[in-house]
Amino acid sequence: MALRENMAYDSEKDEYTCQAEKQIRAKYVGKQKTKSVYEREVTYYECDDCSQCKFKKKCTRAKGNRKLQVSKKFIAQRAASLERITSPKGVQLRMNRSIQSEGGGWCH
Repeated sequence: MALRENMAYDSEKDEYTCQAEKQIRAKYVGKQKTKSVYEREVTYYECDDCSQCKFKKKCTRAKGNRKLQVSKKFIAQRAASLERITSPKGVQLRMNRSIQSEGGGWCH
């Protein structure tokens, strides 16, 4: 299935462009609860018409149009995390962590 990460995103229009160059537009914003009862804000996107698309079988299993559910806060947090761990300090901390021994000793 086609991943959101592989689609071009236009932040000004708040829409994604699929492999077939069709726009997947924001339809509405709603709340969604996770299994751990955390509530998050999700933007729901949908393509206007996937009926004649030659990529549809590779893009979605839905009978209708391609849909996306996106938590913009999660995407921002993920980007910030990646930035931190790939920074010079983050690389150094990960390197130090990999050479430290785990635990406080052996139990027999």
